[in-house]
Amino acid sequence: LELSNKINIPMQQIETDDSICLLVTSSGLQIIAPAISKKPFELNLTKLISEFQKQQEIKKHPLSMAIGLKKKKCLIYDMTAGFIKDSCLLAYLGHKVVAIEKNPVIYEIAKSAQEKIKDTSPKLDLSIVNADSINFINKHQKPDIILIDPMFPKDKKTALVKKPMQILQAI
Repeated sequence: LELSNKINIPMQQIETDDSICLLVTSSGLQIIAPAISKKPFELNLTKLISEFQKQQEIKKHPLSMAIGLKKKKCLIYDMTAGFIKDSCLLAYLGHKVVAIEKNPVIYEIAKSAQEKIKDTSPKLDLSIVNADSINFINKHQKPDIILIDPMFPKDKKTALVKKPMQILQAI
């Protein structure tokens, strides 16, 4: 009920229509989007970090290459955080990252996923903020790097984007 009030979405029973629902479970927050997938979606940062650890050439990731391999720890603002995959990658590479997400539902999903990994190794210097990114940057320390990864309008191609991106677009 507290979460329902915080993000201004009423609690209700799950119905069988195509509405997107936020489900609170013992393992965290899940999104049910029947029009996109029959299975609930849960943001799993533990799996993501594990994938980073398995990749021996993570520094050759396109995002790593785009920001440059700086020897110093940078302060990075991810202005369009979404499901914080890019933020996690940059924090995993040793940077201090502030992930800024305006949508309260997406913020709560990302925050819930972050809570589950906060006591794991490696420690990520990652904070998630629910705010308008322009207002945030005007009120806080100027970062070394600003990351903006906008969602593009739906393409007319026939191939579907991956499920997490479909869910972000739907929300």
